[in-house]
Amino acid sequence: MRKDTLDCLPSLEFIVTSCVGIDHIDLSECRRRGISVANIGDAFSDDVADCAVGLLIDVLRKVSAAHRFVRAGSWPELEVFPLGSRFLVDGRIRGAGLDVFQNEPYVPKELFGLDNVVLSPHQAFFTPDSFKAAEDISVANLEAFFSNKPLISPIRRD
Repeated sequence: MRKDTLDCLPSLEFIVTSCVGIDHIDLSECRRRGISVANIGDAFSDDVADCAVGLLIDVLRKVSAAHRFVRAGSWPELEVFPLGSRFLVDGRIRGAGLDVFQNEPYVPKELFGLDNVVLSPHQAFFTPDSFKAAEDISVANLEAFFSNKPLISPIRRD
């Protein structure tokens, strides 16, 4: 919701977004117009945390790297999976499980060849429980707004 879109909606009083991110909303323009804004708060937190733990275990135990080792047919040739500790590109981080990237869907190519990096296509929140929680919070925000009650997950405009 940029200014040009808001200009087309002069009676708009409330925006409830069905995601956590708010970078697509011109908050300063909403503040200027007195438009309340809410997102889904922590609806995705549990599932994103589960995925983060899964990515962490994958990186630490090298599950994906071992999977590639076996699928490439390297096991019969080398017999032992190389477990040496590698660093990320600049060597300051031992491993990473990444689900969000700055320029999605484009992932930095230098990450593709690293066995200590597990890449996920921004899907940590993509579960039935997360979608149900997002729906519940969105509906609760709408009910609160139309009942003149405090929003469940307001975006502060300070």
